[in-house]
Amino acid sequence: MINSPASFETILESVNTLSPVELAILQERIAHSRQKPMPVAKKTAERNVFDIAYDDYLKFSDAEREALQWRVYQQHQARYEKELKSRRAQWMVVCGGKIIAFSKALDDFPSRKKLEELGKAHKAIPFVFVPKPLIEESTWSNLGEEDFYPTLR
Repeated sequence: MINSPASFETILESVNTLSPVELAILQERIAHSRQKPMPVAKKTAERNVFDIAYDDYLKFSDAEREALQWRVYQQHQARYEKELKSRRAQWMVVCGGKIIAFSKALDDFPSRKKLEELGKAHKAIPFVFVPKPLIEESTWSNLGEEDFYPTLR
């Protein structure tokens, strides 16, 4: 079978041969194909992101979920940074705008499965916050042969 683009006239001729049932199916498919999924920005723009139900969040594409997680992290990092510091926490999970879990150790950082469980249990999207990394400036001593070692003053 050779695939070649059909002319508009050929398509019309084919459509004219369809039964009423087939024509209805075609019309439904055309209508459905014209419906564009609403991007996550529009889905969440009208309401507080912490009010989005976890079940609705699961309907987002992976790219939409990742974009939402990053946007929320950037927008709310300063707010939750204070909570992280006051609790001396290495990570914190927020659902529905409330802190539901945190730890002073990274050893028990929640797995994807645990985050799914928390989202289902709280019926809200679990957002993970971690402290901003501490960047220390130091000089590097050349030990020779492209080997360097950080040196503190």
